[in-house]
Amino acid sequence: IASLVAIVVMVPSVWLFINLLDEQLFETRTKEFVRDVVQYDGAEIVKFSQDYKTKNLDIYLIGRPVPQTVIADWITELQATEKLEETNLRVYQGTDQSGELAEKISGDLKTDILSELYVNNEQRIRDKNDRIDFLEEEIAKMKIKEQGIPFKEVSKELKIAFEGLESFAYSKQIVTNFNRTDTLPVFQLSWNNRVRQRERESNRKKIQELLKVRLQLDTLRVVEDRN
Repeated sequence: IASLVAIVVMVPSVWLFINLLDEQLFETRTKEFVRDVVQYDGAEIVKFSQDYKTKNLDIYLIGRPVPQTVIADWITELQATEKLEETNLRVYQGTDQSGELAEKISGDLKTDILSELYVNNEQRIRDKNDRIDFLEEEIAKMKIKEQGIPFKEVSKELKIAFEGLESFAYSKQIVTNFNRTDTLPVFQLSWNNRVRQRERESNRKKIQELLKVRLQLDTLRVVEDRN
């Protein structure tokens, strides 16, 4: 009887252990599948999630649309993967046809940031297309911030280094020679009236060279605000 009781007590524990092990294997294998298989030139994975209970693997892509034939190949490989045979692959794609957005995505954009944005705004983005559009918009905003300069730190450094500097501004200017169009960083200086014109021009050149080194920019403009 004691042995029977022990077996009865152990069975649920063993069953729980097996389920936990299966769930862990499912998560590990799906992550490996996404990492090793879900690849397409011009497309970028911004988020993926897996659900052990429903056996769903959801992948959110932006950039160049992935053809259905490629997705079909992914599904075939997924179903041939041990422990993932019954997994449902669901791929959600954005609408950017050029692939430029995906090319601009920095490796520093972490998935956990995107996931937090997605969760916090899930109530207002109901259907598939709205979710993808929202993620693309947030990535674009984050990329702009990444390409920006450490404005606060640089302005403090210039204020300390150049006496009489009253204001420092930064903007991007679109410039064209009618053959090519570029975006040029422009920095604007405003000086105290006590600073003479010759000194202003000398400081402007120094600041221009300093900013090139400090910000690792090959081309930029430093101008004086004469208003």
